[in-house]
Amino acid sequence: MFLHQNTLAGVQMSEEKHEQATSASHFDRAHAARLQNRVLQRVWQLGYGDDYPAEVKPSAFYSQWTLRRLAQSLAPAKGQTLVDLGCGHGRTSLWVAKQFGLKVVGVDLSPGGVALATAQAAEMGMTDDAKFKVRDVTATGLADASCDAAISLDVIIYVPDKEAAMKEVARIIRPGGRFGFTVWEQRAAPT
Repeated sequence: MFLHQNTLAGVQMSEEKHEQATSASHFDRAHAARLQNRVLQRVWQLGYGDDYPAEVKPSAFYSQWTLRRLAQSLAPAKGQTLVDLGCGHGRTSLWVAKQFGLKVVGVDLSPGGVALATAQAAEMGMTDDAKFKVRDVTATGLADASCDAAISLDVIIYVPDKEAAMKEVARIIRPGGRFGFTVWEQRAAPT
């Protein structure tokens, strides 16, 4: 019985790793395509009008007002560390960091997204204050209480183990730190 359970656990772990690799590959393609697609950029700009955060080029459903409000609600102080869970191309956390003088740690399953984020940090002159890593939001590899605040914008919906993600957030944020996130729910079409 023990060997059987152990074997099943190995199969489950293998399936989880496969799912992560598939998700990473999907987001690798999506991040690169999103930043290069002028038509999609224009659609988002038209949809949000003056409230579109053009410098961020979000791949998610949030406006400039939402981004500002979320960033302010974190009550960040200059020099603090912000972690971006599911950072993608990194422009969101880099924008917040620049506004408030923060350091950034971004984590994402997508090596392509992390590469884009790292390049964007260099372009913005923020290589000393911004580090991006290929990691899972449920296992960031960050030390306990190592971050002052965290954000995650339209990412949690894609995380299979949401409870593990929330436990990781609680573990890495210092006591009194804040977590700001956006999420949406896709409802089934009426039948």
